[in-house]
Amino acid sequence: MSEELTVEQLESKHKALVSRRDALQNDLNRIQAARDERKRTLKETIEECKKEGLNPDTLADDIQHMRSVLMTKMDVIAADLNEAEAIIRPMLREIERG
Repeated sequence: MSEELTVEQLESKHKALVSRRDALQNDLNRIQAARDERKRTLKETIEECKKEGLNPDTLADDIQHMRSVLMTKMDVIAADLNEAEAIIRPMLREIERG
């Protein structure tokens, strides 16, 4: 700045800069608190996965495997139901005929 600032202007500028610094410090504190909370939540989630016998590093593969096992088991159940229905169907027809 080429012009001379008055004492009041210097004080005002200093006050504005201090205010900005304090706001930045508050923002930093909020960011750090949020980061710490997310780290804590992540750690709890990882521990929960481990308690359930899941490896957090292979979770996507584990989910895919579990889906595959579930689909196979549901296919077996569907086949069993189809067989049971085929066995019962003639009996129901017999009952309906009287």
